[in-house]
Amino acid sequence: MNAVERTPGSGRRWIGMIAALLAGNAIAVAVLLAASSGDGDRRVLPDYYQRAAAWDQQMLAERASLAMGWSAKVAVRADAITVALHDGSGAAVAGAAVRVTARHAARADHTVEVALLEVAPGQYRAAVALPHPGLWHLDIHAHRGDVAWVGQGEGDTEATP
Repeated sequence: MNAVERTPGSGRRWIGMIAALLAGNAIAVAVLLAASSGDGDRRVLPDYYQRAAAWDQQMLAERASLAMGWSAKVAVRADAITVALHDGSGAAVAGAAVRVTARHAARADHTVEVALLEVAPGQYRAAVALPHPGLWHLDIHAHRGDVAWVGQGEGDTEATP
């Protein structure tokens, strides 16, 4: 019978390696938790449930808006939002009441709602101080008489004109 020779302390070496791996895992988890907590800004839309419940109505409104042929060109700056509305033939849509809901792309709970004023035929603008630079998603609602149009746009406050 051959006996396996053990060197003194070899068992402790393996226990030390396992303990080091467990400690390294604990440190990695702590670092990832600290990094994921970040600045606390929410990344989920605050009204996501209401938006999901109204999804069918929103899709009907968007389908009707597509059938109208209207389009919007948006410009977003840190101090103003501009929307140019055009009909299917490219003519300016004048005399509409335009409202915009702007959401920052990285901070979903930072929402700005503003009514735009017509500054030229088909050109609507509002002076607004957007609290964060970067990409903003816009939900655009326009009403002229009994006609309603909805659309989306986006603009970057840091984009060069």
